[in-house]
Amino acid sequence: MKVAFWSNSSGRAGTTSNMACISVICSLLNKKSILFENHYSLNGLDQALVNRKKSPVALLREEFSFYDPIGIDALLRRIHSNHTYEQLMEDISMKFLDDKLYYLPKNVNLNQEYFEYELNQVIKPLMEYLDKRFDLVFIDTAANDVLSTKTILEEADLVVANLCQNKAVLEHFFTNYASIIDKSVILIGNYQEQSRFHLRNIRRRYQITKEQVGMIPFNMEFADAASSGRLVEFLVRNFSCQKQDENYSFIYQAKRAANMILAQLEDREVCVESGC
Repeated sequence: MKVAFWSNSSGRAGTTSNMACISVICSLLNKKSILFENHYSLNGLDQALVNRKKSPVALLREEFSFYDPIGIDALLRRIHSNHTYEQLMEDISMKFLDDKLYYLPKNVNLNQEYFEYELNQVIKPLMEYLDKRFDLVFIDTAANDVLSTKTILEEADLVVANLCQNKAVLEHFFTNYASIIDKSVILIGNYQEQSRFHLRNIRRRYQITKEQVGMIPFNMEFADAASSGRLVEFLVRNFSCQKQDENYSFIYQAKRAANMILAQLEDREVCVESGC
């Protein structure tokens, strides 16, 4: 199943760290997942997942900076050349959690406009290919000015709309994106209960159910981990923490959000199979 994490407000809702968090939790729940992004960002998946002080893959990527042998760039070349896909993902992916979580990195030296153009040419077959080989395909999807975004939102089985507790952002989404609301769930990033726009008020104001909205609380330790390549380590270490632990509330809510997304995907899969 294909899941697009997207936001109408760049940089406010923590879209990238939210997706990385949910994908790690789903992998810990025994879902084989892959994630990639359709854009460049200073705070991208690479920053959250790859601890460059430890990673030998990082050194490999630096050595091959001109012709990167791994990542989504390598996959795009193989798609264009009709390359056979045997062992392809093993060769070009970074893997975590006993190979339950795959990440397709980008070559940071590749021209951004060229990357976006090339990805746009193959995004649909790419999503179809990954969907056949993984339980979950997570795409960190940029705003609509990126070429492939429209296709990703159309082809995704579920759109996770990452919003924040800001009235203008909430109003903008519910006013301007009616076309994707039916296939969306809402995820409030950097959530703070003290805000006037807490979950109960959001559900009431925009007439959405508990099953359609979740949140990722603000947590400083998680934020630090996500900015230094230690996100996987943080979630694994705290995944089974107890109520007395200072990170329990964060982990509890993140698990709830992941289970909400999995439940929505299961409903959609059943619907597709039954022809509804």
